[in-house]
Amino acid sequence: MSGLFTLSPARAAHLRRIRRRTWAAVALCFALRGLAAVPGLLLPGAASALGEADAVCVSPDCGRGTAHDRS
Repeated sequence: MSGLFTLSPARAAHLRRIRRRTWAAVALCFALRGLAAVPGLLLPGAASALGEADAVCVSPDCGRGTAHDRS
């Protein structure tokens, strides 16, 4: 008896391959985002450039010597 949602073996195998590839892509993106969160791991020069960059604060509290003020 064939049901309403019965797939042929070829179609089922095709959908399994798509599902595996999709999860592999999700895992790869997750790993790359994790690596990108560590400064200097993927781009070694970027970490030192972040410390040397002159940041411009647009907050109205910058002139008041708040905790986020770099000076």
